[in-house]
Amino acid sequence: MKEKVETEEELRSILGYPSELTVRKDITYLDHHCRTFISKAPFLVLSTSNQTGFCDASPRGDNPGFVLVMDEKHLVIQFLF
Repeated sequence: MKEKVETEEELRSILGYPSELTVRKDITYLDHHCRTFISKAPFLVLSTSNQTGFCDASPRGDNPGFVLVMDEKHLVIQFLF
């Protein structure tokens, strides 16, 4: 097996395609289920990447409610120092 997968075609030959059930779960907004989950969560992982694809993930936590849902596309993370 190759050490590095470079195209979607190569990836699909290994993993295949997601099921229809999985595809239907993909949403582009925060629905009421997301909002409820976020409002009760004491933890999140903030992930970023740069232009070259370098990624970083940073765990953050506080009392439930430290992340506010502003609308269906925006969150505010409150950090109290």
